[in-house]
Amino acid sequence: MKRTALLMVGLLFAGLTVVSAGEGTEAKWFDMKNCAFCKNVMAEKGLLENMKWRNYNITHGMVTVTTVTPEYKDAYMRANKAMEELGTKMMTGGVDPTTVTMCGHCQAYGGFMQKGVTFDYVQADVGDIVVMTSDSPEMVAEIQRYSKKI
Repeated sequence: MKRTALLMVGLLFAGLTVVSAGEGTEAKWFDMKNCAFCKNVMAEKGLLENMKWRNYNITHGMVTVTTVTPEYKDAYMRANKAMEELGTKMMTGGVDPTTVTMCGHCQAYGGFMQKGVTFDYVQADVGDIVVMTSDSPEMVAEIQRYSKKI
């Protein structure tokens, strides 16, 4: 769906330029409490416990399949919408990306966009699928290292 795509475009502009809480230190890989994007999942009670994701390396990158328990699909969509709205504000100047606290995962994801990785999105009834690919062997290796980390 366009929501997830817009969220990811928002991360493009934040990407590697943001450090955790402005401390100049490396951000936690996942920070569901403090990351401006991830905390939207936590705002939906029970959502995190009712979603699963798996990563699969492919020749030119990776595929992530996220599934959500049917009863939590609306919560998942609300969390995605909130992330999309933040991303849009960051893209349009409504929010200064350098003031947004992001976890290492979200920083890395945005960094891939800045580096020209191709993202394809499929909204499914049970969640969504994200395909990240590149023609650069170096970037493929980086994507696949990332795949193992999450």
